[in-house]
Amino acid sequence: MLPAVPLRKDPDHKSEQLSQVLFGETLIIKDEYKNWYRIIADFDNYAGWLEKRSVQELTAATEKKIIVNKPIIEIEQGGNRFFIPAGSEISKPDSDNAFNINSKTFKIKSHYEADIKQSLAETGLAFMNSPYLWGGRTALGIDCSGLTQTVYKIHGHTIPRDAIQQANTGKEINSLSNAVEGDLLFFYSDTKNISHAGIYLGNNTIIHASISVHIDKIDEKGIFSSDLNKYTHYLSKITRMI
Repeated sequence: MLPAVPLRKDPDHKSEQLSQVLFGETLIIKDEYKNWYRIIADFDNYAGWLEKRSVQELTAATEKKIIVNKPIIEIEQGGNRFFIPAGSEISKPDSDNAFNINSKTFKIKSHYEADIKQSLAETGLAFMNSPYLWGGRTALGIDCSGLTQTVYKIHGHTIPRDAIQQANTGKEINSLSNAVEGDLLFFYSDTKNISHAGIYLGNNTIIHASISVHIDKIDEKGIFSSDLNKYTHYLSKITRMI
């Protein structure tokens, strides 16, 4: 099993990465072509193409899953160590910090607590300085809606994958003055179409993935970049998901 694999638009390594499927996430196979499966992810119903060799059939029923809530944790299986990202799905670890998938036993090597004890904003801050990656969902590379979706997943909430889909979910808030920490903010840049998302931190600040995950000032007009000394994104909509 791999920490994360690219979900592509077409069955080709050169095709656009639409999203990623993370360790432990399940899927439904809808079609196949040569060395590729067309799949729909169970978590968010996102569709795309995965290499066949990155998919492993579940041969045993899995226990109730928990969501990895640290940006990256280290695990070991059969003497091999590797890292899995936040948003990955695992069975609740036992007293030895171990869990099973099929007949394989994985042991968590990092300090880890299954219960989340922080706010949405604090979870978002854990991704600070992660590089931007189109279609990315991990701290090693993440896009704007990948950040918002992953933060909400860590807290047990499923929201759609893309910014435009997320903007049409939840309760609309009519003004930034009425926004609270954890609300999602949506933006346009060159056109009026929503193309960017971020998490409101309160005090007219936002955390979002643009070049990297970082904090910017925001007002009713949009995101103002102190580095560029200009507005980079224009506020379109505010939604409250929970």
